[in-house]
Amino acid sequence: MKQFFVNLASSGNIKKYKKKELIDIEGYEFVGIVLEGTVKQTLYSPQGLEKSLFFLKRGEIFGEMDYFTQSKCELIVKAVEASEVAIINKKALEQALRESPKNYEFFIHSMVRKYRITLFQMKSMVFNKSIKRLADTLLRLSYQDSTKKDDKTVLSRIFTHQELAELIGCSRITVTNDLNELKKRKLITVKNKEISIDNLKNLENYLQDED
Repeated sequence: MKQFFVNLASSGNIKKYKKKELIDIEGYEFVGIVLEGTVKQTLYSPQGLEKSLFFLKRGEIFGEMDYFTQSKCELIVKAVEASEVAIINKKALEQALRESPKNYEFFIHSMVRKYRITLFQMKSMVFNKSIKRLADTLLRLSYQDSTKKDDKTVLSRIFTHQELAELIGCSRITVTNDLNELKKRKLITVKNKEISIDNLKNLENYLQDED
């Protein structure tokens, strides 16, 4: 799937964004493809509170739901780090879809994946305390993008406490306290801001334990 979108990027307009820069593209007849860096999609409340939903890396897309529903979603897109994005307009998208109806599957896969992530986040926020929400989020992030090092599972990207707070819907101080508690339980290790899960099975069991 990702390689299809990387190949499709050649038919788009390549733009570079600085760290924390908003990716604000008028209209909804386009799809953005991340080529370099990391981009996030978030929701903001009228009071300015932020809830991060998705972190997108190379070969992943945004704007697909807007394009197929022909309406603008209330998601804010922002570069987490210096990033490069290809903007594919309606003409190029329609051509790619005409060439092979099977290409629809790649867009459907992206939307269903985001839907599933949103469901998991909602379930965790409704039924779990903050520390369980944090543990669940770390586990999901490890499934999505991690490496093995010294028998530990290391998250591939460094997340600040604020970013984790925006993911699980709580304060930065709460995240700091919960990370310390998970460290005390020997479920995770934090070194040079890098988060490692000491044992995936133990963290999974912790999520199943009753409070």
